[in-house]
Amino acid sequence: MRTYDYNSAEVMRTVGATAEYLPFNEAIAKVREHKLNAILTSGDGGAGRKLWDDLRHFTPINYAIPISIAFVRQDAFEALPKEAQDQVEAAAAETGKRQLELLANRTAENYQRMRSNGVSIDEPAPPAVIAALKKAGSGPIAAWQTKVSADAVAILDWANQQ
Repeated sequence: MRTYDYNSAEVMRTVGATAEYLPFNEAIAKVREHKLNAILTSGDGGAGRKLWDDLRHFTPINYAIPISIAFVRQDAFEALPKEAQDQVEAAAAETGKRQLELLANRTAENYQRMRSNGVSIDEPAPPAVIAALKKAGSGPIAAWQTKVSADAVAILDWANQQ
């Protein structure tokens, strides 16, 4: 199985897969050479890369949900005039709202595109698979939490409650 980072490779190995972190183009080449038979990717990646040419099954496991985050130094933000701060906050709120709306429609559109190209979408994933992935993911998450600040852990906790 191709994974997209070292942590996802570790999680997949923990649940019994032979997993390796590979760039997408290498993974596609290995699939076509029958040296690889699975790719951990999103529906977006599957549809965008036309994986249906070689892989005819997709199971959404909701392993990760990509997010876009913009950072600004607090002192730089506070140095802006109040009006500019308000404009930045309003733009951020509007962008976040639009991205969430886009995500909901994009997933449905990707699934339809995959189905129309012969992909079987096996949903929902079996509960035992999801439970095994959550258990396997707890190790890398715990290791990450020991390396980051309390603020970073708080952000993860907040995200897990959404």
